Amino acid sequence: MDSVDTANCHACERQASPAELFRIRLATYGVSIIIALGICSLPMLLMCCFVPIVVILALPALSLLLLTLALLIPQVAYLLLAQTDAPPHAPLPFLASSFTRCFKIDRAVVKWLKEGSMLGCRVFCDWIKRKYYGQMSEVRLNVQYGLPNTNKKLDRYVPYVVSHPNTSPCSSVAPSSPTLHPVIVFLPPQTRPFPSSKWLFSSFGSNLSTVLSVVVVIPDLTPYPEGRIQSQIKDARLVLRYVEEHAARYGGDPTQIYFAGHGLGGLLALLLPIQQAVAESRDDYLNHCRDAGTTEAQRIPNGVAILKVYAGEIVVPKIKGLILFAPITDVDAHILHEGDRGVHHLSIVRRVCGPGQVASYFHSPAHLLYASRSIIDVNRLPPKVLFLHGGLDETVSHEQSETMKEFFRGVGVKDANVRLFSVGHWGIVTSLMFGMDGPISRTLTAQLQQFIYGSTVNAGAKDLDTPTIK
Repeated sequence: MDSVDTANCHACERQASPAELFRIRLATYGVSIIIALGICSLPMLLMCCFVPIVVILALPALSLLLLTLALLIPQVAYLLLAQTDAPPHAPLPFLASSFTRCFKIDRAVVKWLKEGSMLGCRVFCDWIKRKYYGQMSEVRLNVQYGLPNTNKKLDRYVPYVVSHPNTSPCSSVAPSSPTLHPVIVFLPPQTRPFPSSKWLFSSFGSNLSTVLSVVVVIPDLTPYPEGRIQSQIKDARLVLRYVEEHAARYGGDPTQIYFAGHGLGGLLALLLPIQQAVAESRDDYLNHCRDAGTTEAQRIPNGVAILKVYAGEIVVPKIKGLILFAPITDVDAHILHEGDRGVHHLSIVRRVCGPGQVASYFHSPAHLLYASRSIIDVNRLPPKVLFLHGGLDETVSHEQSETMKEFFRGVGVKDANVRLFSVGHWGIVTSLMFGMDGPISRTLTAQLQQFIYGSTVNAGAKDLDTPTIK
């Protein structure tokens, strides 16, 4: 798989020449200045619309300005996000070329700004709270997990151990005994333009650590374009190995490691154990066929036959369960969904997991699990899986979680469930950030408690077996 995937991944990769880079920068500055001037002139034109006689000229000018902004804002988005790995035959700078695509991108930009402001408010409020009221858990930032002098670092959140006479496993108060806590390793999605994403989830990690009495580990993985899915899987394996070796030192139980992720991070959290389980099951099956002298091995799909584990030399611990927040499970279907939304050239999913269709199939947990359904050893998969998805998610369709749940159950992982909530893509994680005072936050917490500790807590969330999306 390494050779096939590498060839497919770099088939569409382009290196801009110095002249092209100059044109891209010049276009970015020029369009940005025009947009800034246009936004600054909006208030004056709006006021002129209320002045008699002047309104005759102001109203058409305002309409023309709004149309110009609607066409130029997508161009800035393209200039900032779509120039790396642009289509092979597209001239650089690569720009949005149709009115329909521009208006789709305008809608996406408004949505991104709305979700970004919500996330930013949560992060800022949490920073203020921790600055003046102290940490809710023991926090250790920027712990090295890779080789020395590299940028492979993680943040660690450990619940404070306080004395409480009636502490239960599901209590928000950590037990006073030296009992080791379960560990949640959470892979955040890459959030451009920030080089690091883990700091955006500081409130998320601190809250989960305190409320669930677990150790939370949030690493940074090699971001695109410095790395693609191969290097990110390698980083994730290094993190899991680090947690297994060091968890007991800070109160974590190395036998209870839960692997989690959001969006593209959820894809990595799914792909790592499935890729390894499929490859090992295939090898066991081929050895069995060889010993038995049968020809059944010819029935293995070509993709499964050539699959290899990325960074398989890094031994990782057994994963107790998967906790997946709005994950991407079928890369090819997700890229098509992004195409319908007009953002496929702006997203990094195609660039990280593809860009070709063959590579997308190799990096789709749904395709791997379905293709290996007849030979997979269920004991090599995590024994339980929880999907938490927003029913209003327009970024990653909740059908991705629904389908993946059915695939897990189809191969024998019976403890695979989906919970849907009336939130969007980022709402599924921001509900567990600063405050956590809403009904969705309480329901999410109850579901996580039930999943980790096996309690009967249920705050009314709906499973996919019921037709209602809550």
